[in-house]
Amino acid sequence: MDVLSLESIEKLTKHVTDNPNCQMVADEFEELSERLSLQYVAISYEIQLDGVSLALPDSKSDRKLSDAENVKILYGALSDLTPAQATDERLWTTLLLHYFQEYTKVRWWDENLEKNPPRKQYKAHWLCGTSSRARQRDHSIARLWWMGYFASRLEGADIDDVTKVLFNNSDYRASLLERTTSTGASNVLRAIVEITREAFDEGLEYERQKTREFMKQVNFIAGRTNLSALTDVQLIKLLKPVYREVYFSSAKASKGIVDKFKGFVVGS
Repeated sequence: MDVLSLESIEKLTKHVTDNPNCQMVADEFEELSERLSLQYVAISYEIQLDGVSLALPDSKSDRKLSDAENVKILYGALSDLTPAQATDERLWTTLLLHYFQEYTKVRWWDENLEKNPPRKQYKAHWLCGTSSRARQRDHSIARLWWMGYFASRLEGADIDDVTKVLFNNSDYRASLLERTTSTGASNVLRAIVEITREAFDEGLEYERQKTREFMKQVNFIAGRTNLSALTDVQLIKLLKPVYREVYFSSAKASKGIVDKFKGFVVGS
């Protein structure tokens, strides 16, 4: 497969930066490609997307439901990609511009142009940004693959439950994925997803600061307990009270419940 060169992506980024409306990126890409003399280079891994199409949301309220469906579709088609290959911004930019423009327009275009001007929308969802985190969180297509990869690591977990939790809030996903303790062991990951899924189902709404505090406490506990050695049941028994305490009490109180569980051992 041929993908846009890094130099060409830089040209696209500059075009978006220099042109407030920059509509040609979405509406007339072939003409823009000629104007900017965009070039393509070969990559060593195979991509096969013939017959693959993503579900288009019918309305803004339908976006999260279509996200969950599209995770299955896209990751199923590209499950042979490695995480290293999936960090390649050339791949995602090219796939979006040549295969998934229509989906991205429907899914991401915000008509409130004062709040989200075109250049901001294009940089966030069409182009890949400057960091791997931005690609995992914001890029229209890359985020679907990364959520599929994330869910695939949770052996035995229901993918619908996992995507329901992951797409509840973008800040929540970031809090979960940024923590090396939570992403390093699949059993810890499963337990956290189950705890938060149950809370969401009960109407306990996501709060950014409290979730970040909970994830900090998970890392704190991991420094004193080998979490990877615990079963899912043991992990939920250990971490669920911490989650509840963080959400219902002050930070000082949540520190107290962490202290209470320092002595937790396998088999308790």
